[in-house]
Amino acid sequence: MTLKIQDNCLIVAQDKSDLTSLVDKILEIYDVYKSNDIVIQLEDSHTVLRETMTPLIGLSTKHRLTKQSFVVVCKGLDLDTYPEDFMIVPTLQEASDLIEMEHMERDLGF
Repeated sequence: MTLKIQDNCLIVAQDKSDLTSLVDKILEIYDVYKSNDIVIQLEDSHTVLRETMTPLIGLSTKHRLTKQSFVVVCKGLDLDTYPEDFMIVPTLQEASDLIEMEHMERDLGF
């Protein structure tokens, strides 16, 4: 797992670890970065199972309640199998755009 801070956004990139290990590591450091927007960049949609995403879905829900963005970047995921408010995009640029849009919505009171 690699961490990068960019414009008050924590970008967590998956390395060779499996998704379950990545989620465990994110949960360990969450309290340090809970005031940042968070982007989770996953390597391969073929290794992502809906069951292993459940902890990320829960963390996303918790994080979004604090008025921060939480976005998962992964190409090829079937978006219909995930909750509507669980943000999944195929590229980092789209994650950045989505976060910017959510900031504007919050500034407008939505």
